[in-house]
Amino acid sequence: GNGGGGQKKKRTKGQIKADQDEQERLAVLAALERRYVDQYRSQQLVAKAGSESYNPLRPTHEPLASLSPSRRAVAAALGKGVRDFVASVAPTQRDKDVRANLLDRVSACVSAFWPAASVEIYGSFSTRVALPDSDVDLVVSDPSPEGGIEERRKELVSALAGEEWCDGVTLIETASVPVVKFEVLESSLVGLGEGGTDNLLQVDITFCSLGGGGEDEEFEYTALQSRDFVCGEMDRLPLVRPLAIALKHLLTIHNLNDSGGYSGGLSSHSLCLMLIFYFQNLEGGRLGQ
Repeated sequence: GNGGGGQKKKRTKGQIKADQDEQERLAVLAALERRYVDQYRSQQLVAKAGSESYNPLRPTHEPLASLSPSRRAVAAALGKGVRDFVASVAPTQRDKDVRANLLDRVSACVSAFWPAASVEIYGSFSTRVALPDSDVDLVVSDPSPEGGIEERRKELVSALAGEEWCDGVTLIETASVPVVKFEVLESSLVGLGEGGTDNLLQVDITFCSLGGGGEDEEFEYTALQSRDFVCGEMDRLPLVRPLAIALKHLLTIHNLNDSGGYSGGLSSHSLCLMLIFYFQNLEGGRLGQ
């Protein structure tokens, strides 16, 4: 018998070859990992060196002209798809007439008991990113309110409730910004026309005091000045509006467009601000590409 300990089993040539192959494979993976890490660090250093105040959120895309022909073709097809979609959902003249008529009627109701006040449209229709089923947002403002805005809200609810074209007039005072909500059939504002469809518009009316010291004074900034800011940036950055419309539709079909529904979502105003930030951080020379 064997007087010593057990002898080490000899490895076959096949096992030795398999071990060598595995070691080579691991060495190749390690070399690839080092290469990718070095490339990433080099890109970060180049980006940082090219900007005095490096912003890690700044997008660094290749110019379209430097892409391969196949990628340029994909980008061109996607761009055409976005433009075609935006054209298909653009407001018709009737859509504009409906909202202009609605603004005139609400303004007449407000003027009847509040002559100094003005009514304006804000929100997605004023910034031209509205979809066909978008709500209509109106704001009533007065540079020198008397008697308190709370009472004015109640007077407007009473006035609208007496109008045949209004339905479901409700005052929600517990909202962060108190709002009057109602519905209106488009056909009650502008005739259907031959082959037209009748849609139900959801309307929200908020109030603000322009320097009068009222409780809604701060809202004037968020409603009117934010509207003007977004419109100005969209005119300066023409790619924002079509992308906002396309992405807003994408959010809508996935039920992610309701920021106030306690289920998670993104309002169109927030989406516009994100796109504006994105393009503000692109290098100016690349915007046309």
